[in-house]
Amino acid sequence: MTKINVDTTKLKEYGSELVKYSNELEKEFNKIFNALENISTTGAWNGDAAYQYILSTKKDRKQYESFNNSIYKDGKTLYVIGEYIEREVKYL
Repeated sequence: MTKINVDTTKLKEYGSELVKYSNELEKEFNKIFNALENISTTGAWNGDAAYQYILSTKKDRKQYESFNNSIYKDGKTLYVIGEYIEREVKYL
């Protein structure tokens, strides 16, 4: 019979950490992209090139948000798997 060792405490801890880091990363991404998208209102850069740059950062922002959402989901999944394993082991 195969034996599997799983530390559910660590699994849930790592899942929680990923969720926490994802939330922190979201705040930092928002700061960065808000600053980039407001570059023309600050007077730092104006004109068509600035407008085109702002449009491209909006597209980039979606990719970063998707990446961060994946991290968040992975964290939630790890945590739920840890809880599931704990529940199942109790019934053995």
